[in-house]
Amino acid sequence: MTPNEANARQAELGLLGASMLATTIDPALTDSLSPDDFNDARHAAIWRAICTEIREGGNDAPSVVVVDRLREAGELDLAGGFEYVDSFGIHTVQRNYGSAAQCAEAVKHCAKLRRIAASAKAAADAAEGFAEGSTAALIDLRQSLASIDDDKQAETINAWHALTFDLAATFRAGVRTATPLDQYMPLCPGRMFVLGGRPGHGKTTLTLQLALSLLKANKDAQVLMASCEMTEAELSLKALCCLDARNFIDEVRTNTAQGLVAVSHAVEEHADTLRRLHVKPTRSMDTITAEAHRLHRTQPLTCVVVDYLSAMDAPGGGSHDTRTREVGAVSRACKALAQNLDCIVLAASQLNRASKDSAVPTLRALRDSGEVEQDADGVALLHRPDHDDDNATAQLLIAKNRWGELASIELVPDLANHRFGWGF
Repeated sequence: MTPNEANARQAELGLLGASMLATTIDPALTDSLSPDDFNDARHAAIWRAICTEIREGGNDAPSVVVVDRLREAGELDLAGGFEYVDSFGIHTVQRNYGSAAQCAEAVKHCAKLRRIAASAKAAADAAEGFAEGSTAALIDLRQSLASIDDDKQAETINAWHALTFDLAATFRAGVRTATPLDQYMPLCPGRMFVLGGRPGHGKTTLTLQLALSLLKANKDAQVLMASCEMTEAELSLKALCCLDARNFIDEVRTNTAQGLVAVSHAVEEHADTLRRLHVKPTRSMDTITAEAHRLHRTQPLTCVVVDYLSAMDAPGGGSHDTRTREVGAVSRACKALAQNLDCIVLAASQLNRASKDSAVPTLRALRDSGEVEQDADGVALLHRPDHDDDNATAQLLIAKNRWGELASIELVPDLANHRFGWGF
């Protein structure tokens, strides 16, 4: 038995004994601890019975009442049987464990230490190659270590407090992009936005263009763009084409020397914007999360772009029963990243192919997971009814807008220069 296990056992015995001998139990005590905080499964079952008794109107929970509760729940054997439950009074009388409140604090502290130890072991196993998902394990360890400094359980606040102190932060202005989105669906920090499009319709182009518009409109902004399909050089060249409205890709392909000279001049002109666009080719959500945290420690990130959701591997490297659940895990990780870094997460998502490209897409067309729709604060769907005609007008349909109205924004494809024109 480790020292922490010994301390946990003593604290759990003291808490349960004091509770079953008490003439009155403060309901706040039962609210302060979860059965999951107990190291011994028997003690967790007993504590669950005590909490049930108090929450259903009882003032105390003597051993005979706890036994009845355990029997009703079918957990008497799990709790060690009648004799074990009835023995807590003797333990408490014979030994001085401290007050119930002191024992509860000790139980909570031991539970935190166990979680840190489990997270540290997972990180160590991943580092030694015995497990996958090293980045996720490391982040989990950091969160566990941070929890040791937070001894106060998160409290539920009342509506008056939320409206008085939290409303302004909730409805702060979006980050300017100098596009119609500023009017219809402002991109606010701490939120996740999804841009959906059918394969080959230009969702990556439009997502990158929005990130570049944000950088141009905000001189201190920093953007991380993670792509599963392009290298750093390819993605950067695509960004340069968009910024300069010029097809450098064809120029480099047909006349490499002259093309590279033209690229060099354009890079110098757009150097400030390009230096604030960080590109990362990866299919791992773990890698995206780790890189975002690393960059954020140096210069706070304004936006993280994920291209695209259904191609990313879920956090932790674990296996999922279905692809739908895996994409759901990726979506939840994007939402958590937006909240943890207080930045915008702009995620591209493929739409399921329709019988006709002219069919208007809906939220149900988001590929692989309905959870994407649930997690997103806003969803915009790229619709190109005349996909084969690069000059035909397209629409950006605001299909979900948690804090605004639905809308349709006209787009003019300029795909030769890797961009869209805004119809305004």
